[in-house]
Amino acid sequence: MTMNIQGHDILKNSVATPGSGILAAPEAWRQECQTWAQLFGLAAAIYLREPAVEQARNCAAVGQALAKHLPDESFVHFLTRMAAEDMAEVKQEFFDLFFVPVSGSYCPPFGEIAGPDYSTEHGGVAQVFQKTGFSPSLLPGLPSYLRRLNRPDYIGFELAFMSTILEDAALSQDSGKAKGLYETGLFFHEKYLASWAAKFGRQVAERAQSDYFQACGLLTLFLTDTFAAGRPDQEPGQHNRPR
Repeated sequence: MTMNIQGHDILKNSVATPGSGILAAPEAWRQECQTWAQLFGLAAAIYLREPAVEQARNCAAVGQALAKHLPDESFVHFLTRMAAEDMAEVKQEFFDLFFVPVSGSYCPPFGEIAGPDYSTEHGGVAQVFQKTGFSPSLLPGLPSYLRRLNRPDYIGFELAFMSTILEDAALSQDSGKAKGLYETGLFFHEKYLASWAAKFGRQVAERAQSDYFQACGLLTLFLTDTFAAGRPDQEPGQHNRPR
């Protein structure tokens, strides 16, 4: 299973953008699916890697590219400004927001804590990861403390899962397998991520001082609120308009 969470080439292979509506052709569906995968991957990378100059530059480049397609989205505006910030201060905010409960700005980044409606039945997120062969500890570029983190409900892991499952769907040449992978993503988004990530993203955006993490919070909110909803009987190319 591919676990690519790089986000700087987000539009390289895609002519479709989130919110572009019903796509009739399978190839167009795959391109839109790939775009969603890279958007989820971009968000995941921010939560899974400590802030650094190169990452901020990559995010700013993504913001500039997305500005042509999503000019009214606030997260795009903040992305374009990320490279101008003091990364030492942003790095400290990374820990204050997600790993230091007494910081005064802490936002619990775990679904089971932040989401009162978060499902833990049948093994919860851990069971989904196990059944699909997704292992957060194998994601590239993780700091050691995240590699050892035994919390599959960490926001970065859930976003990385969405990125991986959608990219696998986009790359599959078997339409039946692509449909199954896409439906797994829809199920996971509805059952787990959507139950808490919007509130969490809004909280991050409100408490963050940096453009870096305001962008992060607003991107999380965007992904939670606007990811395409589909029906179990739909084939690739027949999914509903994003909400």
